[in-house]
Amino acid sequence: MFTTALNSHAANRRDLWFMLPVDVLHLICAGFWVGGLMLLGLALPRALGAFAPGTGDLSRLISALIPHFSFIVMISVILLSITGVTEAVVDLGVWKALWISSYGQILLIKLAIMISLVCLLAYHLLYISPRMRIYARAIDEREANNVPGSGKVHRVFIKMQKTEALLAFCLLLSVGALTSLNPAWPAALSLPNSVTYKGTISDLTYLLAINPSKPGPNTFEVILKDRTGQPVKADCTVFLREIMLDMDMGIEQIELQPVPGHNGLYTTYSEVLSMAGHWQMTLLVRRSGFADIKKNITFSMNV
Repeated sequence: MFTTALNSHAANRRDLWFMLPVDVLHLICAGFWVGGLMLLGLALPRALGAFAPGTGDLSRLISALIPHFSFIVMISVILLSITGVTEAVVDLGVWKALWISSYGQILLIKLAIMISLVCLLAYHLLYISPRMRIYARAIDEREANNVPGSGKVHRVFIKMQKTEALLAFCLLLSVGALTSLNPAWPAALSLPNSVTYKGTISDLTYLLAINPSKPGPNTFEVILKDRTGQPVKADCTVFLREIMLDMDMGIEQIELQPVPGHNGLYTTYSEVLSMAGHWQMTLLVRRSGFADIKKNITFSMNV
């Protein structure tokens, strides 16, 4: 879990001393929960088939298994909720990032799967487990599996375990998708440490914001407006080219992505500003039917 966390988004945070242990704890709890669900959903149904019918052993096993595993799951869910919310707040920063970014949308899907699994857990505790305890306490062991409804409850339990295993697999897929995406960092203009640059290029006005404008990870945001002050509705491709003026480090270029539902707004997250010093940034805007327009911005960045 620790080596996995070292390759996660948490490892790229400046507050590594805090976020790395949080991520490790998150992974450990997920391992107990998802791993347990996989075992119960894939291995347990075959194992239950080995019980002799009419002995009551099946009822006793299920009645003992659910509370013990549920206790582990509840502890895991509590810790997952705390660590997950912490990571989401750090990665997203603002609520709207949940809706306007691919990272936030997949995070919502992951949350929906987790809520579904918790609901199934509650069903186990409130419906399946009490009935299994009644069957297990039957005076006559043979009667335990002949109590009306016991066979149906057994079948429901097995089906639900398979469903939970499938949901757990979908949860793993959503986690895999999240690890392949950059976190939906908060809009730079909404943060107090933003450094902004504005001006006019051709028939457009621009506003460029960089947060925190320090060496390392930064959020870049560009707002483009037309002559009337309205956000540009035309499809634009927006790039930023960075050149370190103090030494030859080559030219780095990053593409800003349009924010769905927000005309003229483009954003990205990058570590292209890797060191303190003097930089030149070129804002490049490409539009269909128009010539490319460029604007050079020179600035200094301190540690």
